[in-house]
Amino acid sequence: PLQQPMSTPVRLLILNGEYTLARDQLLTPVNDNAYDYFRAALKLDPNNQRAKGGLQGIVMRYVDLARQAAARGNYSTATQMLN
Repeated sequence: PLQQPMSTPVRLLILNGEYTLARDQLLTPVNDNAYDYFRAALKLDPNNQRAKGGLQGIVMRYVDLARQAAARGNYSTATQMLN
């Protein structure tokens, strides 16, 4: 099936989400982080696959950060990243 084109507000939210994800602004700063942008996009377009993928990207980044911390022996930081 053909996908409907994204509205401009959804597209801008996703672009901001992708930008902040790339900068590791995963949950902070408040109102300028990947999580907030992707969630806002999903409120406007609940089935948007790019927004859902962005949220998955945040999870994967935290898993990666936890692995890096554990490899350095910093288990408390690793646990914090997974929480």
